[in-house]
Amino acid sequence: MMKTLRETYRVNSVVVFEVLERDEPAHDCRWMKCTSEAYNEKVQSLNETPKTWCAVVPGITFRKHRKDAKRLGDDGIHIREIWIKNYWRSIEQANVQHLLGHN
Repeated sequence: MMKTLRETYRVNSVVVFEVLERDEPAHDCRWMKCTSEAYNEKVQSLNETPKTWCAVVPGITFRKHRKDAKRLGDDGIHIREIWIKNYWRSIEQANVQHLLGHN
């Protein structure tokens, strides 16, 4: 995959971010087939795959978001509007650190 990115798009590095967990149950979760706890267990398992993969593939780094960027809204899917700035700062900060070589 990295070879394709390098050759086709001239990409030297990729930063992969974690899938966010729910810090509290969604208010309207009728559409969900599992509880927030079960969802978080699946997210933890899902995050392990790219974390492991990024550890062995050169040029790909796995990053976690800052704690103040992990707030999902009442629907349990979207980031709360008041926290979106923190989410983007988390991405920006991780990318800058990556570019400076602070993996």
